[in-house]
Amino acid sequence: MKQLRSEAPDPFRKEWDFDKVPPEELAVCYRYELGRELVHKWPRLQHLVRAVKERRKLPKGHPKRWRHWNATKLLRKILTRRVGDFPLVLDWFPEAPWQALTSRQRNKLVGMIKESDVCQLPRLHHRRLSISTLRELESAKVDSIEAFAWTHELLSSEEIDQTEYGFFAINWKAFDCEIIDAFKSWLGIQRAERRKRSRGGMKDKLRRLGALRVLDHYPPSNLADYPRASAGSGNIPNWKLKVPAPYRYLPDFYEAAKRATEELNHLRTLGGTKPVKGKSLRSGNLELLQKLIFPNA
Repeated sequence: MKQLRSEAPDPFRKEWDFDKVPPEELAVCYRYELGRELVHKWPRLQHLVRAVKERRKLPKGHPKRWRHWNATKLLRKILTRRVGDFPLVLDWFPEAPWQALTSRQRNKLVGMIKESDVCQLPRLHHRRLSISTLRELESAKVDSIEAFAWTHELLSSEEIDQTEYGFFAINWKAFDCEIIDAFKSWLGIQRAERRKRSRGGMKDKLRRLGALRVLDHYPPSNLADYPRASAGSGNIPNWKLKVPAPYRYLPDFYEAAKRATEELNHLRTLGGTKPVKGKSLRSGNLELLQKLIFPNA
């Protein structure tokens, strides 16, 4: 009698199926996987990771080796301000998913994160709000939201992991009390929206991230068998997915992937974005740092 061969495990499953992650690892796993996703979807971070890894290979005493520390510091700063404290272990990051790491590697990362979270100093002297008009920024040639965010991030010594950038318009004909009331109203709406975005446990967030990865991995035609009768009707019925995924039905699957995309897009606007190629910001510190880390940019 022939023995049935067991199917080889699918390595891609470790990219999206987080059900077997122990509860004590969930928080750090989520940070790690978010960091990986940001690097995969953000060309500037990919460039930075490559620069760090290439310069790490240089022998001690090499004139360009010291640039590695500047690039490493900036990479860790960018990720920490978006996903929380992020110790970089670049030997396997970002290629290896969390579940491909050995238990010893995972325990080491969990221990590093816990120790860092406990030892963080109180954040008492933050810059709560930084507002500049286009008129004020004209002399520095900061003429885009990307340039403003990047300048603010690089030149700040504070932890601004929850900083968000945007646009504003002010009518100076209004009284101060009217402007203050309008700002209070806007602030209340934004606080409520942030509370909605932060709902859901770590497992839910990991499942949404897994759904996004499955969506990116398979062509749409491979996800489900779409009945012709429903095509173009505008409604997505409860079609079951025909590929392994964190969700069984298409509506839940697409909704989860959409939310994961929104969360990632939101993270990219926290604490700064990519530097704008070709822009001179007239800041000695910024120009020096960009030249050292991105000499070919």
